[in-house]
Amino acid sequence: MLVGLISDTHGLLRPEALAALQGSQLIVHAGDIGKPEILDELRTIAPTFAVRGNNDSQAWAAALPEKEIVEVAGGQVWVLHQIAHLFRGAVGDRCVAVVFGHTHKPWTRAVEGVHFLNTGSVGKPKDGHWRAGYVLLSMGEGDSQPEFIRVDYDIERAMAGIRESELPDEFAEQLRTGGIPGRS
Repeated sequence: MLVGLISDTHGLLRPEALAALQGSQLIVHAGDIGKPEILDELRTIAPTFAVRGNNDSQAWAAALPEKEIVEVAGGQVWVLHQIAHLFRGAVGDRCVAVVFGHTHKPWTRAVEGVHFLNTGSVGKPKDGHWRAGYVLLSMGEGDSQPEFIRVDYDIERAMAGIRESELPDEFAEQLRTGGIPGRS
């Protein structure tokens, strides 16, 4: 089974990222969604599970859980926005992945057969790369394999859109620099 893992869209689900998730049989969003339409778009591809991030404070997000255990292909994917809020105690025997976001920086580590995965950010990466990032998790019997993906998009068009909006111009430059101030 192919599971698309994303986080930190902050209301921005680039068409290129949406297209790249095609083929996912399930999608998991690890919070900071930004607006409910993001989940609607993801649900056009596959069943979608989502948790509330620290910026999902609007009324529509109140129904979203802070943590979720998703049953997938005989295993479990544990989902939360901030890794510091990990469920108390050890992860369960059937847990194959713990998925989180918040930092906007992709990261992974496997511990005793469990993949700990920060998906990075589809909306606003902060790891020095401007491209949208997400993870595809292939799950089979007793095995799971994550693949970190970067998606190119028209950055000049995105920056122009930010400048035309009510957002500060510095947000546009943060896209180009991947969130690293002073970098060109």
